[in-house]
Amino acid sequence: MLAQEEPADDTTTPQHEDITPTTEPEPVDDADDISVTPPQLSISERIILAQQAYQEFRFQEIVDLLENDLLDPSLFKNPAQLTEARALTGSALFHLAQSSRQPAEKQTLLSKSESHLLNLLRKEPDYNLDPYLFSRSATEHLEAIRNKHIEELNAIRAEQSTTPNDSGNPVIYIERATRKQKRILNFAPFALGQFQNNQEVKGTILAMGQSIGLAVNITGYIRNQLVVSSLPGGRFPRQDDNNPGPEISTAQTFRIIQYAGLAMFALFYSYSVVDGLYYYQPEQLLEIKTLDGPPPELQPQSQLPPLNTQIQWTLAF
Repeated sequence: MLAQEEPADDTTTPQHEDITPTTEPEPVDDADDISVTPPQLSISERIILAQQAYQEFRFQEIVDLLENDLLDPSLFKNPAQLTEARALTGSALFHLAQSSRQPAEKQTLLSKSESHLLNLLRKEPDYNLDPYLFSRSATEHLEAIRNKHIEELNAIRAEQSTTPNDSGNPVIYIERATRKQKRILNFAPFALGQFQNNQEVKGTILAMGQSIGLAVNITGYIRNQLVVSSLPGGRFPRQDDNNPGPEISTAQTFRIIQYAGLAMFALFYSYSVVDGLYYYQPEQLLEIKTLDGPPPELQPQSQLPPLNTQIQWTLAF
């Protein structure tokens, strides 16, 4: 009987008392915590990455970094970050639309781009893209949106001028004087395109080069004609003529000078056209000055109602 009871005791004695379950889950939980929590970039870090991506023409990456955040503007603690994110996303969508070959997709991307940039202008109607970061085509796209919604933006400017500043800081009004540039002037001779682009030194050099080339061309032509007119018959002698005389070599020399001057003029002119088109900007900034108060066009009381003019013709006999 005792021999049978001992095995019974052996089967009941090995009790694990939950020793292994309590020790094994702890390292497993730690491993799970390490693998499930990857590092997450802040909004400022994503904006920096988006700026680098824009310089490297990786526009889809900009949209992936910032577009979801723009669905909830409250995520941006700094208004400047929200403005920069809208500018980057709107410009990136514009470039993606330019490279798209599907009309439907292109129109969708342009609509999204306009939406982001218009939201930017509704907060800052006079905002301008940084020319050192954004392309010229993106700047022209923003200006097109500004002109398209000019009435709405003027109303926002007027409202902002009459609304007190929430931060308590004084409002500063800045007036920009600009000049519209003309692309056709880049094709004019004597470096008019360079002078339009405010490149006076380069324009002076190119204008002098063209003037010297033209002067040499005209001088060579006149001297050549004078020598030829002094020859018998007023023409170059033929090869079968005997004793053509030294005048023929002189005339040939002036003809070479004539064509050399023409080539010089053409060289300087071609460089002037290419350089002028490369540095051409549709609008040139002339002056920036600070105003003591809001300009008249931003004051609602100064805006006159539309004038209904009626013209009556009276025939008198």
